[in-house]
Amino acid sequence: MKLFEFNIVKMPQENAIFVTKNGYLYYIYNSTKKVWSKYYNQGNDVIKVENYQEVTSKELASSLDGIFPKKRTAFIKACSPYEWSDNDVWNMLYEEFPSYMDNWEINNMVNHFLSRAFVFDVPYRKFKELFENAKKNDSSDEIVISKIKELSISILGKNIFCNEIEIIDELRGSSFFKIRPSRIIAPPSFNRAEISADMTSCGISIDEEDIFDYLSCFLYKHFDEKLDANKNRCNSNDGFDWYNDNYFTLGSIKEIIDEINDTANILALGKSNEFTSKIKMDMHKKEEVIDFYQRFSYRMEYMVRIGRENGFDLISFTGP
Repeated sequence: MKLFEFNIVKMPQENAIFVTKNGYLYYIYNSTKKVWSKYYNQGNDVIKVENYQEVTSKELASSLDGIFPKKRTAFIKACSPYEWSDNDVWNMLYEEFPSYMDNWEINNMVNHFLSRAFVFDVPYRKFKELFENAKKNDSSDEIVISKIKELSISILGKNIFCNEIEIIDELRGSSFFKIRPSRIIAPPSFNRAEISADMTSCGISIDEEDIFDYLSCFLYKHFDEKLDANKNRCNSNDGFDWYNDNYFTLGSIKEIIDEINDTANILALGKSNEFTSKIKMDMHKKEEVIDFYQRFSYRMEYMVRIGRENGFDLISFTGP
């Protein structure tokens, strides 16, 4: 039987129905277990369709709870949601809600959302509810877009459509500042520089441009040149050094966190303080900077706590 772009055949000896496209195997129905499944190597293995019997309309409908498929996605819907991929859900939504999915921005947002999901039954169900309610209430595309952003926060835990200032959960070189708990384990001597130990497991990295644009005003204010760890740095310039280690006490970091949180609140209210005029927001919107400050503060609070618990009394910002 030819249906949509598929050619559907059966193999009575195996109690199976095969859904193929251009000879490639896509879906299998096990009539003994009454279960549909995606073929594990979907679209890669070829069978000779002419060697199999054609399935009848009655047999096909019987395999799908008595309903003859009216849409091409009927087969993937019959499979377990645990077998679904982001592309499967995108196809289902496009087939059911073309009026919304034909909007480039909505389509792109759905695609981006699904690419960040790990399971797909909940996103499919929630998007379906969203589009059905939007259709029922004759909602504008702008309202649908705002609802998708809300869905991102409720399901994925954050607004993935924000042009996020990146905080990387590992220590990287190149153009990144490496930030982690540190302690000095040996002072300098006549033939060597001081020796430090770092707690790399909770370290983070931030691009040097983002450090300069959004954090430098806080770091410059609280950098202590008289701190022994900073005075004894090897081959370092005076002051905050963009190409070396820069040490801050845990108390200084706590003050920085407080000032960053205060600045985030000030920005949200559209007001100003001693830092707002020094923040360079050419590349990001105000909301994105606030989001970055909130995430950075959270990470630094954790770093201070875990560092103190493990005997690290400093936080090091090491430039590229």
